[in-house]
Amino acid sequence: MKRIHAVFLALLSFVLCFTSCGTTHYEKYTSLISDSVNDQYSVNAEIDFWTGTYFEKKNMADKTCTVLGKRYSGSYSKSIIDKMNSYTTNIYLDENGIEFGLRHDTGELAYINFMNAEFFNTQPYLPEVNHPYESAVSLATEIAAEYIGDVRAYTQMIDEPVTRYKERDGITYEITYYTVTFAKKINGYFSSDYIAVKVTSKGTLASIMTGDIHAFDDIAIDFEATAVNQSISKKIESTYTNSKFQVKKSNIDDQRIVLTPNGDICLCSDIVVEGTDASNVETKTGISILTVLGKKQK
Repeated sequence: MKRIHAVFLALLSFVLCFTSCGTTHYEKYTSLISDSVNDQYSVNAEIDFWTGTYFEKKNMADKTCTVLGKRYSGSYSKSIIDKMNSYTTNIYLDENGIEFGLRHDTGELAYINFMNAEFFNTQPYLPEVNHPYESAVSLATEIAAEYIGDVRAYTQMIDEPVTRYKERDGITYEITYYTVTFAKKINGYFSSDYIAVKVTSKGTLASIMTGDIHAFDDIAIDFEATAVNQSISKKIESTYTNSKFQVKKSNIDDQRIVLTPNGDICLCSDIVVEGTDASNVETKTGISILTVLGKKQK
């Protein structure tokens, strides 16, 4: 899922403050564009926490991490702020091509990917475990518990299994991937507190990806959905007011409570916007909007 003139100076001042001032109070229910579909109706982001691009830091030392009792050491490769995360992930690569990411603020594991060259050269040809689906869910649950604690406090979601095929010596082999996600719900909304574990039909762990685990623990998040949706609707309307794209309706595709890098608690809404172009032809575009709900106290 990927990112005015009369009031330009005032808006610019507000946006700069939003993205750089860690202690500034923001009016509740303020909505700002954080991303848009890269099409002819794309709009400029008013905040750019999550650009989806990698960047490099200088003088980064090698790091080690321990995952399920095994240590991995790697040299620094690059960094990124993944969408809906409040932290920068520094990425490292070990001598066997295993990539892992560590949070810049705590040093904790952000993700690890075991799918290196050796993985793809061996795993597809291994025998399947008995009851691979059930086995994958069981293993994923066990691993998730190592990072989030009580999995019963999270909602379990299982992606549609993905099967890949490889041929060797005239024989076709297959391997199926099961991704099991555990996500925390807050006030009925999913949040960026999650962990996703990918396991194969061979009984092998393929990857672990984490979000802002426990970021919202002990935080009372109080807001009215009606006020949020009204703010979002107004933002959509004002965004395309002077555009060749005429909005007819919009549909919320996904909404999650997130914590921004500067400590703002927001509702991140991915929205499909339907309308007509200058030739009155029906078309669609998409935007992501952050609506301020409050600020996390340090």
